[in-house]
Amino acid sequence: MKALEDYYQVTKEMIEMLEGEEWEKHREKAIVQLDSSILKREKLQLEIKPPFSDAERALGERCVALNLRLSELMGMKKQEIAAEIKRVKVQKRHNQKYANPYESVMTDGFYYDKRK
Repeated sequence: MKALEDYYQVTKEMIEMLEGEEWEKHREKAIVQLDSSILKREKLQLEIKPPFSDAERALGERCVALNLRLSELMGMKKQEIAAEIKRVKVQKRHNQKYANPYESVMTDGFYYDKRK
């Protein structure tokens, strides 16, 4: 029962972290904490073994609901990070073109007539 309660608590903390201001203000720190929480949950999950009492079954059902919410939040955060990486790459490419606008101009195969 202790492992299941700890699993529930860790899952709840992860959801609070993803929904809270910690993620927005200190994303890298939150990602490190999230990673350690995932490892802790894996260990706790291995410790959960049947047979289960009625109270443990009820707690297990709440854990399943929290897992669904956690999966949804993590998917959203993954999409946010992917979109930000894409935006940074586009910005980097734009800045390089701005710094040297003639770098990508191909003149091979063109004929310029100097007479008018």
